[in-house]
Amino acid sequence: MKIFSLLAGVDYRLYSITPDGNNFVDFNRPVSERNIPLANGTFGKDVIYQKYGAFAQITKLFFDDKLKINAALRIDRNPEFEAKLNPRISVVYSPVKEHNFRASFQNGYRFPSLFEALSFVNNGNVRRVGGLSKVNDGLGYLENSYTLASIDRFTSAVNADIDAGKTQSQAAQDNKQLLTVANLQKLQPEKINSFEVGYKSVFFNNKLVLDWDFYYNIYEGFLGQVEVAVPKNSQVGSNAAVLAMLDRSKQDRYRVYTNSNSTYKSYGTSLGIRYNITGNYNVNTNVSYNDLASNNNSDLFITAFNTPKWMVNVSVGNREIVKNIGFTLVARWQSGFMWESPLASGSIPAYYTIDAQATWKLPEIHANIKIGATNLLNRRYFQYAAGPEIGGLYYLAFTYDLKL
Repeated sequence: MKIFSLLAGVDYRLYSITPDGNNFVDFNRPVSERNIPLANGTFGKDVIYQKYGAFAQITKLFFDDKLKINAALRIDRNPEFEAKLNPRISVVYSPVKEHNFRASFQNGYRFPSLFEALSFVNNGNVRRVGGLSKVNDGLGYLENSYTLASIDRFTSAVNADIDAGKTQSQAAQDNKQLLTVANLQKLQPEKINSFEVGYKSVFFNNKLVLDWDFYYNIYEGFLGQVEVAVPKNSQVGSNAAVLAMLDRSKQDRYRVYTNSNSTYKSYGTSLGIRYNITGNYNVNTNVSYNDLASNNNSDLFITAFNTPKWMVNVSVGNREIVKNIGFTLVARWQSGFMWESPLASGSIPAYYTIDAQATWKLPEIHANIKIGATNLLNRRYFQYAAGPEIGGLYYLAFTYDLKL
């Protein structure tokens, strides 16, 4: 008699990065030499970044197979961070074949990517850097910097006081409280705790299918970028450092990958309905709602949730309205939302599109012809701030299935 099912596995990833003197460098070399090639033409030794892990999952059935429980445990390790343990449990209860209730909890981590951890890119007057401590060594942006947002406020206030008759030195001292010391923490993996419940059922001899889902996520240590300035030859808080924030030549600027100081919570729900009508017609509808819970704590960078609250899809189709000819018609709508990113931020208006496709099967020659359009009405819209305007796409395709 089978007691339970067991699934186990391991994985290993190794990245060996050849320094190019700009995007990635050898951090064992002095800061002043990292961008200078050696006599052999290289920029130093390869940079190693790796991750390995293992998991085990047990599946057990109860009550005449009406209750199924999955329990999993995973451990991951990146030598740059402490090992992370990820548990997951899910329960599916089916009192009868047509009705299924489900619930799950899972904990997960995302280790910083190569760029988030180790980048060293010179973007003009701002260097984009990873958040690991070894990248920071000799630069000081983690512990000795002011945020750019506070520098902008400080500079504006100082200029206003100078226009009112104060000296630059006096105006700087009177407004130095506007400067915010970054105090960036050592880079850590992102963490999420996720809760989910759902219900799926079928009615009327499988003609109607309902699928409902609700989730609630708790994020800790969101990874993002913040721009800071390090005063040259002085410590934040000193008079020299304050004055340096008014002189671009006396500061080094960095765009740093770092973790959020706040905990964020997102939640959402979706409902899917599929109805099979007589004559091979089917109608599918999906409605979803997603939102980020309000957070009263200020953060160093924007969260960039970048998800519309409402999205609706409705499709009607028939694979064979007449012999060998079928069609699909899809309407999509999403509500407007605020897009946030380091590149650009702005309001994205609500929009809808209609997609259509007709298919003609040619079984005698093992081929089919498709004619259709994405955004049939050519209603132009934007998907993100500073992005391109998107219009209609129209196509005609011929597919031949070679039979050997």
